Amino acid sequence: MSVVWFIIKIILWIILSLILLILGLLTFILCAPIRYKVSGEKYEDMKLNVVVTWLCHIISVRYSLENGGKVTVKVFGKIINGEKKEKKKKVKRRRSANNNKRKHPSKSKKDNKLKNNALSNEVVSETPIRQENTEEKIEEDKAKEGTVVKDDKIVTEETIVDVKQADDNVTKQGNAQSVHSEETDAKIKEHRRRKEQKQSKKRKKDNKKDKANQGSIWDKFKRIRSFWQDENNKKVIKFVKKRILLMLKHILPRKFHAKVIIGTGDPATTGYIVGAASILYTVTGDKLQVVPHFSESTIQGDIYVKGRIYLIILVGHALRIILNKRVRQLYKTIKS
Repeated sequence: MSVVWFIIKIILWIILSLILLILGLLTFILCAPIRYKVSGEKYEDMKLNVVVTWLCHIISVRYSLENGGKVTVKVFGKIINGEKKEKKKKVKRRRSANNNKRKHPSKSKKDNKLKNNALSNEVVSETPIRQENTEEKIEEDKAKEGTVVKDDKIVTEETIVDVKQADDNVTKQGNAQSVHSEETDAKIKEHRRRKEQKQSKKRKKDNKKDKANQGSIWDKFKRIRSFWQDENNKKVIKFVKKRILLMLKHILPRKFHAKVIIGTGDPATTGYIVGAASILYTVTGDKLQVVPHFSESTIQGDIYVKGRIYLIILVGHALRIILNKRVRQLYKTIKS
């Protein structure tokens, strides 16, 4: 009995350790931040670099416009998107091919010359034999059929009979084609008649639907208006809107700096643009700088963005929306 109890204890400890391990992995995944960083500039050349890391740099994604817009994905510091491996394989193949050419350059040339000479000799030797065989076959065929040659033309009784049979076949085919054409014309007319009937039926149905929809559109408009005027629905929409805005606020970057140099060539238009952009200072403050350039038409500047995203916060807001009773009731009413 003690042995059985000991085995049960071991099994329970294993199950408990697995549950704790899964919970630990989930908390690590949800609590580890997704960090992102974007930096770019446009002066003489255009530069853009994007870096995204997750799980304490275990997974990282990099994008660089300078390297031809390539994306590199790394897991535990190793590239997994296959670009580096393909390059290595191509380099190895080229090196092996070059080494083979260096080792045996003369043998390959000699072998090719010998093969070409042998092929040319075989073609020359086979041509007269083929001509003799063809002439002998023609003479034997003529002797078997009992043909008469007159002025380089071959005439036999069998050819005359074949010509008569061919004329009879042509007349029969002509009669058959005329009958077939009449049948096809009748089928085409019948098909057109049926098609017109179907189209007329569809038009009648569409007219009925349009008349019914005119009444249903007004009913739908009334329902939507009553839905928006209901106070309970307004509260639910406010709740969902608040949660979505909190999620967007969490995703937005914490560090932001941008400088833009704008010039259109016309001082008046550049002044209007800078005046309109100054409205953004109320939101961004000193983080955004708009510098006018009155003499030339240019658009230059630089940008730097950095932020982080916690999945546990996004999942928390999403669960609060999904598990809310009023939200689920509203979803059912909209669905029905």
